[in-house]
Amino acid sequence: MGRSSLRAGCSVSSSGPTTCRRSWQSLTGALCSFGHRCSNSRGWRTPTTCSSTHSTILNPSEPCLAWLDKQLPRSVILVSYGTVSNYDEAQLEELGNGLYNSGKPFIWVVRSNEEHKLSDELRDKCKERGLIVSWCPQLEVLAHKATGCFFTHCGWNSTLEAIVNGVPMVAIPHWADQPTISKYMESMWGLGVRVRKDEKGLVTRDEVERCIKDVMDGDSKDKYRKSATMWMQKAKAAMQNGGSSDKNITEFAAKYSSGQKNIVA
Repeated sequence: MGRSSLRAGCSVSSSGPTTCRRSWQSLTGALCSFGHRCSNSRGWRTPTTCSSTHSTILNPSEPCLAWLDKQLPRSVILVSYGTVSNYDEAQLEELGNGLYNSGKPFIWVVRSNEEHKLSDELRDKCKERGLIVSWCPQLEVLAHKATGCFFTHCGWNSTLEAIVNGVPMVAIPHWADQPTISKYMESMWGLGVRVRKDEKGLVTRDEVERCIKDVMDGDSKDKYRKSATMWMQKAKAAMQNGGSSDKNITEFAAKYSSGQKNIVA
């Protein structure tokens, strides 16, 4: 099965600009409806990319995927917090030790310009349980049957990629819309938990371990998995023929092809 990568927009008015956004009706319908009432507009929303279990585009010998193939179903944590956020040595030490103490196998994406912040002791310890990589094919990892949790900054694209692949989350938001998205992820969509910082502004190793165990082993793990499966199914339904996104993208294309040129991506 291949991928469908769709985007949609919200038309401010028949003559105003059209803003393209990645989402779908059932996920953000209430928010979009409020915005539409305020601006007297209509909207089009479609899901993000849905990935197959294995991509025919990427090399199947990709080390991350080969390593995942050897892991148990829903046992692995993917840790990736975006391309902009930076942690100091103290926070990386807490994060790495929290991952190790969780007892779970993991793939930890540490950008090449931050690798020097990891102590040799932490590197050696992490090798016992997981992989530290500078990049991974995120969609492919999230779609893999071995992945059971996404430790994420809750950027919008990353959050959608987890949702359409049915993966519960632990959120470590930083700025902009990330705290809001993580709040929705936890409190409205029921897909996981957010980490809490201590009085010094640090996410401790105990907090990292607690959140991971809550999502993957705790009393609420089945609830998170059920919610993740439900939202994944809603995303797929929206993209099927006759689904809300299928209809909306068709209407969007018709509006655009009819001469409406003000498109804002």
